[in-house]
Amino acid sequence: MEASSAHKGGIILKLQGIDDRNAAEDWRGAEFVIDKSEVAKLPEGSYYYYELVGLKVITDDGRDLGEIVDVLQSGANDVYETSTGVLIPAIKQIVVKIDIKEGLMVIHPMPGLLPEE
Repeated sequence: MEASSAHKGGIILKLQGIDDRNAAEDWRGAEFVIDKSEVAKLPEGSYYYYELVGLKVITDDGRDLGEIVDVLQSGANDVYETSTGVLIPAIKQIVVKIDIKEGLMVIHPMPGLLPEE
């Protein structure tokens, strides 16, 4: 990689040996892997998806909701999908704590969010 810059929610890369638009088209949609040590630091309270997938999810009264298996992008906010099938809107009124080091997310479910309610 020769250079990179943020652009419209994505990243523009200049790769060595790719010098025109036609050559770059062959790489459209490609996935690139970088070492975690090279990932840009996010502002407090922001997380990369790879940091969230695998977190154990519990309610603030101790109910186990499994772990996050996917982060879905919706129009208004992301939605965390758990291994038990619960879909959790990524909003401050529901997600009360995320502790990456502890591998834990604590939520305060609103009425109707959980299947048994």
